[in-house]
Amino acid sequence: DDAPLEHVAAFAPLSDADASPRAACLAPKTGAGGLQRAAARGSLQVAGHCGPLHVMFGSQTGKAEAFAKTIARLARRRGYSAKVIDLQYFEESLVASNDAAKAATPTVLLLATYGEGEPTDNARDFCKWLKEKVKKSKHMEPLEGLPFAVFGLGDRRYEQFNTVATLVDKQLHLLAASRLLPLGLGDDAADLSADFQEWTSALFPALERAHTHKHSLPVSPSREPINTHSLPPPLARTQTHTHTHTHPAA
Repeated sequence: DDAPLEHVAAFAPLSDADASPRAACLAPKTGAGGLQRAAARGSLQVAGHCGPLHVMFGSQTGKAEAFAKTIARLARRRGYSAKVIDLQYFEESLVASNDAAKAATPTVLLLATYGEGEPTDNARDFCKWLKEKVKKSKHMEPLEGLPFAVFGLGDRRYEQFNTVATLVDKQLHLLAASRLLPLGLGDDAADLSADFQEWTSALFPALERAHTHKHSLPVSPSREPINTHSLPPPLARTQTHTHTHTHPAA
């Protein structure tokens, strides 16, 4: 299905703390009255006061891109300066800074699996870069301090279920980046939209904790990925489609 899923914006209704774009990061400390006083003093920025956020996507048919745009839109309403980035235009400087005093920008990745468990066309170079980075890093920690979260778009009826997102999540962790929350596994064979909604509902509290503490703690690699459906074992069949056949969740 190539139709963008713009309706997913309705998944995450705003809470009272989100009534204005100023509120999300400061509400726990100031409350509504404090926010009003701060705004009156001119000490509060209307947009971007929670800091920058990168939302990257690897998409073949438009679904992952639509999810990325939804997260960015919701993030802006919560006070983040969110930027949607097509992984075709990925640059290392987006995740690795030479300035030790500059905090890394929290990064959310929406990644579809395509063909025989491969990256989408626009994510190929990023995945190659990440693989080489892991190979060369040895005992170095080139992405230390980078808060990240990964959501995969897959289909459990296929043998290579969410291969790309699972691998990227593991590789970022190996490079010492800090998981904001466990890997999300969206399943188009069940309810991909519901999976995305549940994962997103956990994402924003995790981002706000990272903003408050400035550095999030990595999630133990032994933690199970978020998988919102208790499904029977995958169907006992292998993928027979050709390399050019697109996963329906891409």
